[in-house]
Amino acid sequence: MWLLLVLLLIVPVVELYVIVAVAGSIGLLPTLALLVVISVAGSWLVRREGLGVYRRCRQLWASRQNPTDDLLDGLLVLVAGLMLLTPGFVTDALGLLLLIPPLRRVVRSSAFAPLRRRLSVPIGGATYAAGMAADHVGRRRQRVYVGEAVLVEERPPPSLPTSSGTGPRSPVEP
Repeated sequence: MWLLLVLLLIVPVVELYVIVAVAGSIGLLPTLALLVVISVAGSWLVRREGLGVYRRCRQLWASRQNPTDDLLDGLLVLVAGLMLLTPGFVTDALGLLLLIPPLRRVVRSSAFAPLRRRLSVPIGGATYAAGMAADHVGRRRQRVYVGEAVLVEERPPPSLPTSSGTGPRSPVEP
């Protein structure tokens, strides 16, 4: 909570300082034009990367694989898009860095590792976390699909009277 409050106060001040420094160096109109060009180019890159993530997720779903990492990539591309649409050079630079797939993988593995540890549940000698399962020794890995199981009570079909009327009818009887 405090980190978010500090970021909301510090980031605009830093962005304003950098914009004023760049405007003092190259002029006001070129600075504004540069901010607009970066935002337009960034939105195009976000669209391209976002569609790529979407296609990979669809392919993984179609092949019945867990798209956890690609969904997290999609979240990071969304964050990158928000950073690129925010006026300022610092957030634009961070947003552009998030659009580079190898850097996005590093951010994903480091930023979401605590979340995966919190969500991991030991069950019967195996640890299930974020769509992956491994025994405690770490030798075996397999995909795990998280979902709901619904118990449906099966009832036998109602008895039908036979031609003599004394019991259930056999499926072979006419």
